[in-house]
Amino acid sequence: MNSSEVKLFNLNYETMIGELREYAKRSVDKGALSVILVGSLVRGDHTAFSDADVIIIIKESKERPIDRVAKFMETKASVDVNVRVLL
Repeated sequence: MNSSEVKLFNLNYETMIGELREYAKRSVDKGALSVILVGSLVRGDHTAFSDADVIIIIKESKERPIDRVAKFMETKASVDVNVRVLL
C-alpha cells in the first residue's frame, strides 16, 4: 500500500449482533442462566476493532474459573468475544 491509499475498516454491527444472539442461544444450551452483552457495543461507541464483552451467569459450578470460561469460549463469531462467567 502506498501513502496515497487509504484502508477503511468497518464493523458490520447487524451481522455481529446476529452472531452474538446465536452465541447466547448456544450458551443457554450449555447451562447459562443469562448472557449479557456489555461494553462499547452496548454503549454505541464501538469501533471496527472492538470486541464483544459478554457476561455469562451460571447457577453453580465446581469447575475452576478458567475452566468455566473455556466452556463458553466462542470461535465462530466475526468479532472477538471476551467472556466472563459469574456464579
